[in-house]
Amino acid sequence: MKIPANQNAWQKWGRVALTRMATVYAAAVLALVMLVDVPTIYRDTLAATLNRLIPDFTYFVEFTRKGESFDPSRTNLPEHFHYYQYVQTYRPNDPDVQAMLGFTAHYMGLEDLALKACEKSVALNPRYFWTRYNLGVLYYLQGDLDAAYRQLSAGLETALQDNLDLVSSSRIYFPMLVVNDELPDRVKSGLKNGFRDAYSLSMVILEKQRKYPEMVKRANSAIVQGMDNDGRFYYYSAMAAYQLNRPVEAAGILTEGLKRFPNHRKANSLLAEIFRRQGRNSRAVLLETKAAHIPADFPSGLATDEGLELRIY
Repeated sequence: MKIPANQNAWQKWGRVALTRMATVYAAAVLALVMLVDVPTIYRDTLAATLNRLIPDFTYFVEFTRKGESFDPSRTNLPEHFHYYQYVQTYRPNDPDVQAMLGFTAHYMGLEDLALKACEKSVALNPRYFWTRYNLGVLYYLQGDLDAAYRQLSAGLETALQDNLDLVSSSRIYFPMLVVNDELPDRVKSGLKNGFRDAYSLSMVILEKQRKYPEMVKRANSAIVQGMDNDGRFYYYSAMAAYQLNRPVEAAGILTEGLKRFPNHRKANSLLAEIFRRQGRNSRAVLLETKAAHIPADFPSGLATDEGLELRIY
């Protein structure tokens, strides 16, 4: 650029030079931003920070794998709780973050926060069984039986493959998983147990509400799905049918159930009661005697709300 000889020309030249310098500088900054990729650096930095803060998940893995009751004293629960509180500030719309925040909040005794977090998790991803199940349990513990039953029913409608995909691809659940060939089988086994528990809690709710037509339907669905491993769903289906004054149907269900689970005390007793009403006293006596001799410590095969707790996967 040619240097001017007078003042006005100098001023004009200066403005042009500054404009060109600013343009070159802006272009250089833009090129640097494009080269450096600031969003990627931010994500990588955030990921590194979160990775450093990840608490020890050893106990979470053990309790899930063994199917045992969750014991908060065996892990640093406040550390886990505060970790998910921190993560949600950066990923507020991650359903798995909300699910784990709800899980840890429940065992911290923060029931309102637990309920709110699980509700948000379900809203963000309605296809994950365990969040539906956990929310159902929380509603049940608060006495909202209708809401609990709706969540359990919705959970039972989720697809197995969706649940497997969600667990195995989750950034939140992944640190808790030991990635090997046993993973799909372990998750499938956990889901089957969870479905059985959801059906069982549904029986408790429906019995409390005396919704016997729905109980027959739901119990029969559990039987068809292969969920009955102790005779409980045969019993509840028959008991509900009996309450609806359908003793022949109830007797048929009980007879079929007792072929598979002959030592179900309540089933034997109920069938004996039906036979007495029908005047079949000799058959009734046999069943009453059999029920009386079933050991007291033999599994009852009854649905119960004792020991209800949240699960992860």
